[in-house]
Order: sequence, then C-alpha cells, then structure tokens
Amino acid sequence: MSNAGAKEGGCCPPGSWPALQVDYKPRGTMKDIGKGLQAYVVGSGSRGIIVLPDVFGVESGHSKAICDAFADAGFVAVLPDMFRGGALQPRDPNNPLADIGAWGPKFDYQSVLQKDVKEVLLPYLHDQCKLKSNASIALAGFCWGSWMLFHMCADSSLPGGPFACGISFHPSVQVEAFFFKRDPLALIDRATCPQLLLPSAGEDASLKEEGDAIKRLRAKPFGASCGVRTFPEMQHGWVNRGDLNDPKVARDSQQALELGIDFAKRHTKPAA
Repeated sequence: MSNAGAKEGGCCPPGSWPALQVDYKPRGTMKDIGKGLQAYVVGSGSRGIIVLPDVFGVESGHSKAICDAFADAGFVAVLPDMFRGGALQPRDPNNPLADIGAWGPKFDYQSVLQKDVKEVLLPYLHDQCKLKSNASIALAGFCWGSWMLFHMCADSSLPGGPFACGISFHPSVQVEAFFFKRDPLALIDRATCPQLLLPSAGEDASLKEEGDAIKRLRAKPFGASCGVRTFPEMQHGWVNRGDLNDPKVARDSQQALELGIDFAKRHTKPAA
C-alpha cells in the first residue's frame, strides 16, 4: 500500500472534507457505558452495530444522524468516544490535521484502545443490550474508525467470538503505516468476518475494486461475502462530513449508507 494521505497527516488524503459541525438534534443519548467511557446510544432490537468515529470524534459531522439511521433499520447503534474526550481539535480551519502527527500515536489499538473494547464496550453490548454473541454485532467505521475496525476484527482475544461483519466508509487503514510503521494490508489480511469497503476517489488504489485489499479478503473462507464499491465523484470523508446541500454528495452518502445498512442486516444474526 502506498503512503496515500501522508501529505495531509497520514489519515485523510488531499482534497478531503474537513471537520464539520452540524445543526442536528440526535434521537439517542450520550451516556457513560462503563468506567467513564462515553458513547452515543440509540435504538433497540436484536442486532447491534458499533460505529467507530473519525479523528474528530463522536460529534463529527453527521455521525450521530447515521447512527439514527441504523437504529431505524432495527439496530442498537453505539458510537463510543474511543478518545475519551481527546479527539483531534482542528485549531486551524485551513489545516485541520496540523496536529495529527503528535495526536495519532497516542491511540494505538493494543496498548490503548483494546482495554476499553474488552472491558467496557463489548460487556455493555453483551450484558446491557442483551447481544450475547458478536455474531449479532456489526462494525462500521469512518476514516480512522475503519483502521480500528480492522483491529477489532483481527482480535481473537475479544469476548463473544468473531463479529458479524465490518463496513468501512472512506477507510483510512494507512494509519497503521503512518503512525505505527506496520503493514496495513497485513492488518486487513487478519480479518475474521465479511468486509464491505466503500472508498472515495481519494482513497489508495489498494482499497478499490482491483486492489490488494479486496483480493486478500476474497481469498478467505468468507471471501464471497466481501465487497467493494468506489464512489468516483466523492472525496474522502463525504459520508459523515460531506455537504448534504450538494445533490451529488447527498445522493452518494445516502447510497453508501444504504449499502452499509443492507450489508449489516444481511450478516448479523438476531440475538435469541
């Protein structure tokens, strides 16, 4: 995989949608789901989805509205603040990722994030939401969140078994190389469940239809269930940070969301 995105901090490629604040009244609530970990929670039912944020955190753009859409489709949607209040703060609107070089390495999966996944996030879904098996839980990630998604899908130490599936909206798995000097394709290769990749024009070629990521995923026992759909008119970040007043952005963000919801419904097993 090339170092796509390195020019803008190793997370978002050139031309990406910037940080976005929206005037939206979410239907769910922010709550402490255990040990001080805050999460936006909405919906009820026998299927769950963990929505992993971009670097700007749980308040980023349309992230909560997207959780509400998953709730409308019958999911308990949980958007955790994996940064525990320490999401990237864009000080310079002309360069929102100026501080990402110092910020990013603070959140390695195994040394930092895994503890909250194992001790708080999954116990909340298993016990409070009554989703006893990860087969009832899908994962979705925006940008940085897709990097964390692949770590969770590769982590055999987590309680509950393999997840139902993963959905990556404009994935930034190059975080693995930029911050931690590890191979992003090797991370993708460790996935243990079906994956849907939804890249924009700006994503690395390895994440698109003829790229190495989907080739490796399709070589797995669940490979026939994996998919990729590039949105060639879109730029990185469009699903949760794009301007919905632009008809093309509104069209393609809705289409990507519908693909994600359909994929999650197809692969999650309703909890008994």
